[in-house]
Amino acid sequence: MNVVFIVTSFWSFGELLIAVEFADELIKSGDKICFIAPPTHKNTILKKGYICISLVPKSRQLNRILFNEVKYSFKPDLVILSDFLNYNFADRHYGITKEDLKTFIILLNPVAPHITEELWEILELEGYLHDTTWPVYDEEKTKDKVIALPVQVNGKVRGTIEISIDDSQDVAREKAKADDNISRFLEGKQIVKEIFVAGKIYNIVVK
Repeated sequence: MNVVFIVTSFWSFGELLIAVEFADELIKSGDKICFIAPPTHKNTILKKGYICISLVPKSRQLNRILFNEVKYSFKPDLVILSDFLNYNFADRHYGITKEDLKTFIILLNPVAPHITEELWEILELEGYLHDTTWPVYDEEKTKDKVIALPVQVNGKVRGTIEISIDDSQDVAREKAKADDNISRFLEGKQIVKEIFVAGKIYNIVVK
């Protein structure tokens, strides 16, 4: 089984160590391991003998490209967000409840039956994992709440801004002006037209 660990914290080595310990157990079963982690953790991971792909700081768009490359080159059977390995951390920072973990374990069971059976017992969940029903699919939960919106100036992409899918054009304008890469193309110029397509593009025409 090919397993990818995603480590998101740049400075917290506790999260990394938990993920590495878990990887050390999986490797004993012959699983192949790959880490996607911040550059600050790369040496630690490489010393353990694992593949490590470095995240690009403050670039959601580039990291999405990176994730797609790993998806098609490494072909993972399982992707683990290392934050979830620490239940207290997950509860505090993501609001993940015990019921959420139960759903996660049920979904993971077909590809990792032995691990999930152990997790089921550790969490002291009721009944038997193999007797549980499959979770109901909710399409709303698959939609991004925040997106990287491309910003064009006179038809050329000058950068991206992180924006909520419900944010207005006014919010997009303020964020674009606050972005150093975009604002330098607006300095000393007059905005004559704006084209804002929510969730797609924000184009500013200047003269």
